[in-house]
Amino acid sequence: MNNTARGLTALGTLGISNLFWKKSQGVNYTKTKHAKVALCQSCGYDWEIF
Repeated sequence: MNNTARGLTALGTLGISNLFWKKSQGVNYTKTKHAKVALCQSCGYDWEIF
């Protein structure tokens, strides 16, 4: 949507607006890894449960 508006504005201003309006880079997505972990209450040792 941003790039479409940028293109229409560039046509209207004969390309001068492209000097100031930067192109959109998109959206970044973060992938999160979840793991089950057990913890020994006596010694504090932890391990992964499969």
